Amino acid sequence: MKRIVFVLIGAMWCAGCSSRLVTNTPRSALEQLLLSEAVDRALAKLQLPEISGKKVHADFTNLKAYDQEYIKVATRARLAQLGGILVDKADQADLVAEVSSGALGLEYKNSGVGIPALPV
Repeated sequence: MKRIVFVLIGAMWCAGCSSRLVTNTPRSALEQLLLSEAVDRALAKLQLPEISGKKVHADFTNLKAYDQEYIKVATRARLAQLGGILVDKADQADLVAEVSSGALGLEYKNSGVGIPALPV
């Protein structure tokens, strides 16, 4: 009888070790939130008093990031918040803000104890 109980507990423990990541987008919701929060925090630290009241063009030519659309929108919003007057072309601007990103991503680290996850 004790043997059957141990076998059942062992079987339940093994079944509990599997996990699955399902997402329909290139990035999961959590990844998107983490990356957008990182962009927002970085831009919040940006202080450019010299752009207040001046025409500013945001140049994204050198921006090579997977999530570049959010970076573009957030950067334009921050420049406007700082008092810059956004213009579409560099020749119309008093100042050009050249935007790039060194790295924008997440690092994964997984660790487990016992039997590794098994696909079901």
